[in-house]
Amino acid sequence: MSIERNGNPWLSYYWGYKLGLVESESDWDERNRSNMPADWPIFPSPAQDFKLISLPPPWVEGEVTEYVNTADFPRQPDGQYFYAASDTDRAALDGIATWRRTGNSFKQGGYVSVCRFYGGANGGPNTHFYSADATECNWLKGFGFLSYEGQTFRVNKPLPLAANAPAGTQPSCPTGSKPLYRLYNNASAPGKNYVSNHRYVTSRSVVDAAVAIGWLDEGVGMCVPE
Repeated sequence: MSIERNGNPWLSYYWGYKLGLVESESDWDERNRSNMPADWPIFPSPAQDFKLISLPPPWVEGEVTEYVNTADFPRQPDGQYFYAASDTDRAALDGIATWRRTGNSFKQGGYVSVCRFYGGANGGPNTHFYSADATECNWLKGFGFLSYEGQTFRVNKPLPLAANAPAGTQPSCPTGSKPLYRLYNNASAPGKNYVSNHRYVTSRSVVDAAVAIGWLDEGVGMCVPE
């Protein structure tokens, strides 16, 4: 929340999910003092800034279960994947013979909400896509062939890389979180005759096995509770 006084930047407050206020900082610029009443008593100071240096480990709010369907998607490399974050989704998929649990899952919880899109309802690809990037989520809402299905679960975002990090360096995760890797089945490449799909897994051995049969390793997409 940003606060102004007489149209001048004053203070910004930041809240964390299930944490309350985690940071406040002065936005005051002394060059704007002439815009304030002469008798204005108090002005913000950087000396009063509050910054939470590191967030505590995320709350664990449940589990996300990986499902695969090979019967209805025979051309896919290893099948079509879906991620059920609710008991309702799990019950629905457990009742469909062509969908089965892979045995892979990851915990959900963190300070960032994950949006979910589906392409099959409006003529797009018969697949679901997940993102924890608010900019990407808003961008995807502009595509008519994608249906926005809401915010499905929570994660943490990877930590920013240093400006001098070597090319190919993977970001690390905040305290209490581990990487959730994103894989793409490369359906957009020339000559591929199957539907786009992404996988989200925490195991590097699963990543390596998927890459060996044609998936693309897209790196650390999100961070989930350990």
